[in-house]
Amino acid sequence: MTVFAGGVGAGGGRVAVIMSGSEGSGSSRLSVVRARLGTRTRLSENQRLGTSFSLSPQVAVGADGTAVAAWPEQVSRNRTRLRVAIARPGQRFGPARSLITTSPGSAPTLRLGGVAVTPAGGAVVAWQTAIGDPSDDPVQVAIAAPGAGFGAPVTLGLSMYYPPSLAALPNGRVALAWLESPSPPLPPPAPAPTNTAARIWATTLTPGAAAFAPPVVLETMSYAVAPPQVGAGVGGAVVAWSSSTSDVRRAVGVSAEGAYSSSATVPRGPLPGSDPREPLAIGVEADGTQVALSRHHRERADRDVAGVIYSSVRRAGGLFSPPALASSTSRIAGPPKVASLPDLTFAAWSQTSAKTRGRVQLMQRPAGGVWASIGAPAAAWVQPWTVATAASVSGPKAFAATTWIQAPNSTDNAGAMYLTTYRP
Repeated sequence: MTVFAGGVGAGGGRVAVIMSGSEGSGSSRLSVVRARLGTRTRLSENQRLGTSFSLSPQVAVGADGTAVAAWPEQVSRNRTRLRVAIARPGQRFGPARSLITTSPGSAPTLRLGGVAVTPAGGAVVAWQTAIGDPSDDPVQVAIAAPGAGFGAPVTLGLSMYYPPSLAALPNGRVALAWLESPSPPLPPPAPAPTNTAARIWATTLTPGAAAFAPPVVLETMSYAVAPPQVGAGVGGAVVAWSSSTSDVRRAVGVSAEGAYSSSATVPRGPLPGSDPREPLAIGVEADGTQVALSRHHRERADRDVAGVIYSSVRRAGGLFSPPALASSTSRIAGPPKVASLPDLTFAAWSQTSAKTRGRVQLMQRPAGGVWASIGAPAAAWVQPWTVATAASVSGPKAFAATTWIQAPNSTDNAGAMYLTTYRP
């Protein structure tokens, strides 16, 4: 199988990997979505979930071992549907079902935001549906109670171009955020748009509840920069975004009870030309400390010519520390990914250079400590944006899982998918 996109989930000692790509050759070539389930040391055989191409498959696993996979797939030239499959604890994935299918004639786009599975096995899938008018594209969710299937889609708000982001907290609460963009002006005689501001919205789903709480606005801005990111760890969750008001990144903590902290500025690294739209990767330690990683890079002819990772830490109730270099300056770092374990923060990113083959850098930061390397698996022609991480934190054998896609040469952007796990 040649893999184009994929993801990884972990929880309750279980690992789930999802892959989208093709198999066969010539006229017998077939687009497929496949998954593998297993433990930290062994995966099952591939299970076919679908036979359509998908650019953004995602999977998550709860502490009870429930795994949920989701992927958008194109049904026809102008129709797309969102598919989900559930694997109950100790079982394979069941038959896939559709959550929503776009109507004929509408823009054939479903942007999957993510999948979250609670410790008890409940789940939320969030996405954005393009319906033609970007200012009216709905942010939607489907909720599944523990042991049950997904309910009908529910619209939470509107977003232009960007899908929502979400994560499950250790106590079962789910935090979700999205960017509402201002309506684009239309030429006369069309009326002026009524919405001229961009807003960061956030909401939470209480454990056992059937619906999300009324959303709140975290910031109102003059224009949209990039969508928010939601990260979670053993100590809570955090929403981070880029603010057009001051051209900085901001972060707001979300407690286990669903309360929002005051916003704090995440300092930018000193690399000239750094891009505030680069997404942050944030973990939350057991005491609520937020550990942020950001990539600062420069491009030339659409290719990275420099890329480094900076780390900044915010103690509960305090401010983020000045950025400290976390990656090597001799290689080009890809976007970082973070997974929070009970006593440390785990991170992974690709590192490449013009003279040597790539590798995947694995790092750990003990609570209250500093970043240190725990390995760098060789990964020739690693695709930087495909690195993904997940953590299984329940029980005494917590571990982090990392996947990435490795192309066969410098010109391809698809290839084989690799998995490595780390247990402290």
